[in-house]
Amino acid sequence: MTGTMLNDKLENPYKSITATALAECFGFQQIEVQVAGLGALASHPGLLNKVRGAMGKIMLDGASEAVFNGQPCNWSPCCASEVFFAAKPCVDIGLFGQKPQIVKPFVLAAERAGKQDLLIRMSIFGLATEWSFPASQALITALRAQVSWRKLSSGQFFIPKHIEIGNAIVRQGSIGKMEKISNDCILSFSSPLD
Repeated sequence: MTGTMLNDKLENPYKSITATALAECFGFQQIEVQVAGLGALASHPGLLNKVRGAMGKIMLDGASEAVFNGQPCNWSPCCASEVFFAAKPCVDIGLFGQKPQIVKPFVLAAERAGKQDLLIRMSIFGLATEWSFPASQALITALRAQVSWRKLSSGQFFIPKHIEIGNAIVRQGSIGKMEKISNDCILSFSSPLD
C-alpha cells in the first residue's frame, strides 16, 4: 500500500458499520519504554513534543525520496514516516465549512515509573499497528540518542552521562465486545482533531 492508497483508504472507507461492529474490529497497540532516572521530567510541558520531533526525524531519515520531496510515499508498503507524520486527508465533519485533517494514528504519554524512572507510552491505532515495529525502533532511538535530556532539565535535574533505556514492551488491545448491543456510542478521544 503506497501513501496515495493509504490516503484514499482513509478518505473512502469501503463500508459503513455500526458502533458495535466498530468496537469489535478496532484494535490498538501500546509500546512502553522505560528511561532510567528521568522520572522528574514526566510532567515537563515540552517533553512529548521533543520525543515526537526526534521520532519524526529518525523516520524521515529512512523515508522514500517521494516523502523527502513532500509527496505521498511511492513504496509498497509505504514507509513509516508516511504513516505517522505525513499530512493526512481532510474530511468534512460539519464544522461550519472547516475540514480538519484526519488525526495522526498515534499518541504519546509520559508518566513516572516507580520513584525515579520515566515511562514513555506510544499508543498506535487501527491500520497503523502494522508499522509498530519501525515505530518502536524510532521511539527507542529517539529516547537513547536524539532527545536532548540536558536541555529539557534546564540544569534542575541530574542527567546521567549515559541514558539507560529499557526494552520496549508491546501490548495488544481492542475495544472488544460492547456489553449492550446499540448503534449509539460515546467516543472519548486520546488526541484532539488537528
